[in-house]
Amino acid sequence: MHHFEWQPREREGAEAQRLWAEHAKLQKDLADLGFPSVSSALCPCPYDYFGDYLRGSKGIMLDMYRRKGKLLEAMEHITPMLIEGAIADGRAGACNIVFMPMHWGLDGFMSLDQFKTFYWPFLRRILHAMIEAGVVPCVFWEGVCNTRLEIIADIPRGKAIYWFEGTDLFRAKQVLGDVVCLRGNVPASLLNLGTPADVTECCKRLIREVGKNGGFMLDGGGGDGVPDEARPENVRAMIRAVHEFGVY
Repeated sequence: MHHFEWQPREREGAEAQRLWAEHAKLQKDLADLGFPSVSSALCPCPYDYFGDYLRGSKGIMLDMYRRKGKLLEAMEHITPMLIEGAIADGRAGACNIVFMPMHWGLDGFMSLDQFKTFYWPFLRRILHAMIEAGVVPCVFWEGVCNTRLEIIADIPRGKAIYWFEGTDLFRAKQVLGDVVCLRGNVPASLLNLGTPADVTECCKRLIREVGKNGGFMLDGGGGDGVPDEARPENVRAMIRAVHEFGVY
């Protein structure tokens, strides 16, 4: 039988602190150079908080079946803390936008009933609290959430940004177009491997259909927006498309 001894994590903690200090310095340097900030803080969903940082994907999926009560209790406990941190950091930064990456609540990771039980009630509470405090949530739905669109429409109108990666943005316009500002979703594969003509056509359709009557930000579909590997000519085509077709 192996014996595992707890090892202090001071070195890892110090390295994390150094990372965040460098990140803060970079943000200040960019601001001093005149680059606008796209967000001031980051806030996870309670389910993702435990799944990403503590339990892992297998652990938290088993928890939904084996420890439902404990999981719900833990998320109930952490939600006020996440709200407090998101509002404080959002208000303190260069802009009042809080980036919220959604990882585990999407199609394929949990059923719709599980989403209604373990995911959306806590996320909804955070969104409403942030909006009431004057902070703008920018919720990045990583992956596909086509079956959740009607549910996630239950927030105050005109107060949040929903950034979609693989979700059908044209259907999202129909369901959410008068509720949130939509953002996305030029595919990374297109920017990396497509032609400028392909990119232009994609952007043109997004701007004219999803951007109709406003409430749309053209962006890449991935979490980094435009990927580092994107062909420069495709990025230029994307920019030109905004100037050519994005005028109301």
